[in-house]
Amino acid sequence: MDPARIDRDIAVCLYTGIIHDSGLFQYSSTSPDTMRIAAKLMEKDIPFPEIVQLTFTNRTLTEQKLLGFVLQHAEIVLDGKAVFSYATRELLEEYGADKKDLDICVAQLRMTQGPECAIFLYPAEEGTYKASLRSKTSFDVSAIAVELGGGGHIHAAGCTLKGTLPDVREKVLSAFEKALADT
Repeated sequence: MDPARIDRDIAVCLYTGIIHDSGLFQYSSTSPDTMRIAAKLMEKDIPFPEIVQLTFTNRTLTEQKLLGFVLQHAEIVLDGKAVFSYATRELLEEYGADKKDLDICVAQLRMTQGPECAIFLYPAEEGTYKASLRSKTSFDVSAIAVELGGGGHIHAAGCTLKGTLPDVREKVLSAFEKALADT
């Protein structure tokens, strides 16, 4: 990175990307180089606490209400290896929400102590659900997503499946069960 070519505005953008890609420097993709680059960007007098607050911690009341529903309906599945929850089309309509308001849900589920994986289902097009999958350590959720017609990477992946919520839940949990049996 050529510091002379990086002004404050560019530094804000780069820092924002780094903190999101590294999960606030907690994901295994974080390296000493990541930290050094972030430090160099901070030297550009960027408002790093505000960046974190605005892009990580500030939530609308709608997002908070949806998250409350998702957490209230969360359950530990697959012999404690995963946490599962969902949102419905009716829920989104009730709160006047859209899918973007659900972005925080799978990340919050992933924070559940104990389970290695988080599974979150939410409505997509009529008659379909999206499955958002996350893992904490070495379990490859992308393999499950690919098997179900989606993609992603080892710790974050997803797919879209046709069917009712119970049908999609069963397909995803069955794929997880098979993958867990193979490990």
